[in-house]
Amino acid sequence: MEEISERLLAAAQLAAAGFAPGGSRCLADIGTDHALLPIYMVRHGLADSALALDVRRGPLERARQHVQEAGLAGSITCRLSDGLEGVRRGEADVFVICGMGGHLIEKILSAGKDRLTERSRIVAGPQLDVPDFRAFAVREGWRIRCERMVRENGKFYTLMLLERGEEVEPLTDVELHYGRQLLTGRDPVLRDYLVREKKLTDRIREQLTGKESPGARLRLSQLSRQEALLDKAFLYYR
Repeated sequence: MEEISERLLAAAQLAAAGFAPGGSRCLADIGTDHALLPIYMVRHGLADSALALDVRRGPLERARQHVQEAGLAGSITCRLSDGLEGVRRGEADVFVICGMGGHLIEKILSAGKDRLTERSRIVAGPQLDVPDFRAFAVREGWRIRCERMVRENGKFYTLMLLERGEEVEPLTDVELHYGRQLLTGRDPVLRDYLVREKKLTDRIREQLTGKESPGARLRLSQLSRQEALLDKAFLYYR
């Protein structure tokens, strides 16, 4: 069995933090693929049991094979499931939904509302539209309890642990884009991401300088908004 990636390790740590002390510890991994996360968590005592769910039969069969090879068929159940439909209400305590776009995670959570309880925790790892997903989470009554950012194979990934509740204060525009806890904690991986984004915006602005087409003016306007957000984010690192 291959080792899990740094991104999955961060998801495992957030999921473990989401279990209530003294309660049951059942994990539901949505879009489990090879079931690496459930196997890791059960094998290392971070979860008592797990549901490995996938909408595709091929990956689910691979997941079953890996679970059997790990000798954990008694603790990990593999199910064909579109989103949360394969989970009974209250059956799982922490739901992990990573490796897909933020808008798709929104759809999964919206469609599966009836499978969640007030005690449910969500570990979300949106790969696209992260600011939109943060706004969605807050709007739907979720509080961002913890947030992590990892860099893997040159790509940046944001993961967050959600629980029911309201933020103490509304998230600002820069916090929606980059994460309140990442910013206030001066997360070093986020800083690397900000530096990369600043270099990219500088390069694009240089390429557009002097161009007067409507498309160029629109892109420059968008760049100005992005640069303003980056400037606000860098203030946290001073």
